[in-house]
Amino acid sequence: MPDKDRIYFSVYFQQGEHGTLRIPRVFHCDLWVQPKNSIRGYRFHVRKHVAMYSNLLPHQQQQGWVYETTYAANNQGRSWVSSNQGIGRILIGKLPDGIGASDVEGVARMIPLPDDSKDEDCWTWAGNLIKELQRQRWIPSFSWTTFRQRAYAKACQWYEENQTLERDKRQTWDMFELEKGCTVM
Repeated sequence: MPDKDRIYFSVYFQQGEHGTLRIPRVFHCDLWVQPKNSIRGYRFHVRKHVAMYSNLLPHQQQQGWVYETTYAANNQGRSWVSSNQGIGRILIGKLPDGIGASDVEGVARMIPLPDDSKDEDCWTWAGNLIKELQRQRWIPSFSWTTFRQRAYAKACQWYEENQTLERDKRQTWDMFELEKGCTVM
């Protein structure tokens, strides 16, 4: 029987106009699905798209939140470990037998994009995705509000310990002890 895919809440240091807002310790987040003991997998996230050039055609100047799924399939592909901004990630569950990244993607595509008028962001979107995965009973039930607070505190701690964002010091936290331990990536 094959091992179940793991699902992680990943945290990245974020820079730029939307990221730091001149406030330290602003983090981007996403969900990452991968087989056990692999660095390759699927990334599910939303990002704020800002048109950078005024000479673009109107259809190229779209701004706002964009959903993305990416897959790191080989050594040339991006992975969680190869990200320049990765800080750490939290194991939040093992997907049930027969449920994989394509199923998570189907749910992720249905989650509404963040609404700037409501001060929503990637954390809001990730929380809504987590709640829906819990509703499907694909991951354990836990309070998003409490988890968000703990994840942010852990991200701050990780960043303080690794401000240079060295790849070999990235953390994985098994918050619910699904794998019985915390390891350094």
